[in-house]
Amino acid sequence: MNCGVGEQRITGEYTGRASGRTYAFPIGYFAWDGGSVLLFTGSRRWTNLRDGRQVSLLVQGVRHPAVPTVIGSLDARVDVLSAFVGRFGPKVAGRLQAGLPSDREPTPTNCEWRRPGRCS
Repeated sequence: MNCGVGEQRITGEYTGRASGRTYAFPIGYFAWDGGSVLLFTGSRRWTNLRDGRQVSLLVQGVRHPAVPTVIGSLDARVDVLSAFVGRFGPKVAGRLQAGLPSDREPTPTNCEWRRPGRCS
């Protein structure tokens, strides 16, 4: 989840499904609705987060439990990405690892080729 663009940086930790090992990774995140944060990834780490298992988010030295929601359906990804562009603009959206253009408003087809989770 090294997206390199976010309002702030936090550290996430999760336990691997097969290995049982704990992994830590930096996250660029954006504040979203109702105390939620929106994270983007270009990696396959999201596959370890599909089953609703708890993760930890380290924010300014304080550990917070969280349960991630992977956005798998194309329609839901398009909706979230459209809302993201509406809030932060195409220039910021284009820096995400989500296949969006930075010079114009994206169309729904900008995300159709991505695998589930790659745009969430």
